[in-house]
Amino acid sequence: MSEIILHNTDDVFRGVGIKVDILNPDNFLKIKETLSRIGISPKGKNILYQSCHILHKRNTKNESLFAIVHFKEMFMLDKKETNFSKEDMQRRNMVCKFLEDWGLVKLLNNEEKESVNSTIVDMTKLKIIPFAKKDQYQLVEKYTIGKKFSHVGNIGNRKVNDRDQNKE
Repeated sequence: MSEIILHNTDDVFRGVGIKVDILNPDNFLKIKETLSRIGISPKGKNILYQSCHILHKRNTKNESLFAIVHFKEMFMLDKKETNFSKEDMQRRNMVCKFLEDWGLVKLLNNEEKESVNSTIVDMTKLKIIPFAKKDQYQLVEKYTIGKKFSHVGNIGNRKVNDRDQNKE
């Protein structure tokens, strides 16, 4: 089971994700929609499994804070068992690099920025669906922010358990 290490008691993200500034309040929904089109796609299928989410929290001063997190990091925050790998971290970092290159976010932490900028990902393992083609794909969230799932339940017509949600 992955363990969250608290690096800073003021860290509302509990040491996961890459902290970002969204530069403009209107960017939040743009980022959320863009992230829904970046992920893993099985060869020969028009399905995309979303890799990352934007997480919004408020600190003790009621300031809005944002982080880009891999869906497996969301399981970590929920204290669920997961297998967040180096490849998952690299994929998340590459997504952050794209968002920054596209002018949607600014990375806030210098150490995280160095890590993101030094990340190289085999682009055959990360797919970006153009907005104009998103209707041709089934976009699947592996984690839904704000919804709690029991260990066994239904998502759509499919019965799932936590093991199903951790696969990528």
